[in-house]
Amino acid sequence: MSNITAERYHVKEEIQQYSDNYSYSINESFYSPTLTPSFWISGKGITGEIYGRHTTLTHPKLLGDLWVKLPVENLFFGADWQPTLELLLYGRLLYQANDVSVKVGKDINKLRDLTSSGHLLFTGLTSKKKEFRLNASTDTLNSDLRNNGFLNVGILTNKMGTDPDPRFISSGTGMFSLSYAKLRYPQAFSMIGQNTAFFELRAASDTLSKVIIPGAPANAKVFDVTNTHKPRILKSYFINSELNVMVSRDVNKSLTLLVTGDTPIDISYKATSVSFEDISPSGYDYLIITTDRLKSAAEE
Repeated sequence: MSNITAERYHVKEEIQQYSDNYSYSINESFYSPTLTPSFWISGKGITGEIYGRHTTLTHPKLLGDLWVKLPVENLFFGADWQPTLELLLYGRLLYQANDVSVKVGKDINKLRDLTSSGHLLFTGLTSKKKEFRLNASTDTLNSDLRNNGFLNVGILTNKMGTDPDPRFISSGTGMFSLSYAKLRYPQAFSMIGQNTAFFELRAASDTLSKVIIPGAPANAKVFDVTNTHKPRILKSYFINSELNVMVSRDVNKSLTLLVTGDTPIDISYKATSVSFEDISPSGYDYLIITTDRLKSAAEE
């Protein structure tokens, strides 16, 4: 197996989540949703606070433009794919249109407009999910990311109200909130300063992958947790203080490894035995319909 080239990087995911509001909250929004007909209306969900701008007026629940900072560590340059940024936004007024720009950059004073060819447009109490492709390169002038820094994300409204009457501050004002911002980027393998870490390998045409992890704990164990219902423990070994592991994998599917030096906690003493009693259906007036799939699932 020594002729197998080690994986050069894994996929790191950073998520900033917001759960300040319920998107249909009467107390937090600028309207009363008394006539909404169904729970399943698009746009219902847990989200952040309300952002938007007025040309002259202010409001304690109207927070201006939204800025997010996502950490970037051990960025791997030269990967065969580029980082991505995914946003989930919610409109916060029943009939109001939103026109939003998204800008990113490693320096908050020098940002690139990801929506220069088309702003994010959404109307009413709907959600808007969008994924953007970022630039990551050693060309520091054009790279959106820098190693061991932050990605600055600005989510800016282009629809500002102009009505000078405070009673109509929401008139013509775009209002939105953010549920999450998700950054995915290629990261070099390392566990320096960490006792537990996850490593996602992108889909590949190979059936075997070799992974070398510097800085792993001396007692580290490696698990394949791609299928969280059926984790596999993998054999690993150290060469020159680097953890080595060879893992079999399904073709064209991603794979997730868990590497940890934590000691498992034994909670078996909390388990109690369960006894089952045979029941004859002859004395009952109901019919049980089942499938073989339930049996196989129960046996896992």
